[in-house]
Amino acid sequence: MQKRELILYYLIKRFYEIYKRPLEGRKKLQKLIFLVEHFDLNTSRIVPSSGITGYKFKIWYYGPYSSDLKEDTEDLVKNGLLSEDVKYLDDFLYTDESPKRLYLYSPKTEIRVENELDRQTIEKIDKILKEFGTKSPYELEKTVSDLLNLDPLKKLKVWGKSLDEYLSSLDTN
Repeated sequence: MQKRELILYYLIKRFYEIYKRPLEGRKKLQKLIFLVEHFDLNTSRIVPSSGITGYKFKIWYYGPYSSDLKEDTEDLVKNGLLSEDVKYLDDFLYTDESPKRLYLYSPKTEIRVENELDRQTIEKIDKILKEFGTKSPYELEKTVSDLLNLDPLKKLKVWGKSLDEYLSSLDTN
């Protein structure tokens, strides 16, 4: 596994260990990995890419999104390391994926990746999960959008920009 896949697997595994349930939603997974990459725990602010995860994010409909993260998740599922279960919901329940569908992620095969990740990365993932892991996918989307000062209209104006490009444009305003 490459480093970013190790981080992805570890985050899902730790979520499962901490909360005793699968991680609920593609959106939630995207936002948690985003926070590992861009959230400064000391200042509680979003910062330019740290390089921790190896994922690059763009501004998308639900906020920051990484197509590489989606592909890596699919690969880990296909290779039997992660379980991806789809839960079909009633109309009245909110979902973040598509009508009536929620994706649930958990480790399928138990592998120890802790020895392949540095202590600082492990600690940051654990802190992000403890601070943000109880939020619903929607709450995480709102939290991240607020941290980025992104309302729906502004999202449309900066659609497709890389996160670092968006952050640097804030510095010049």
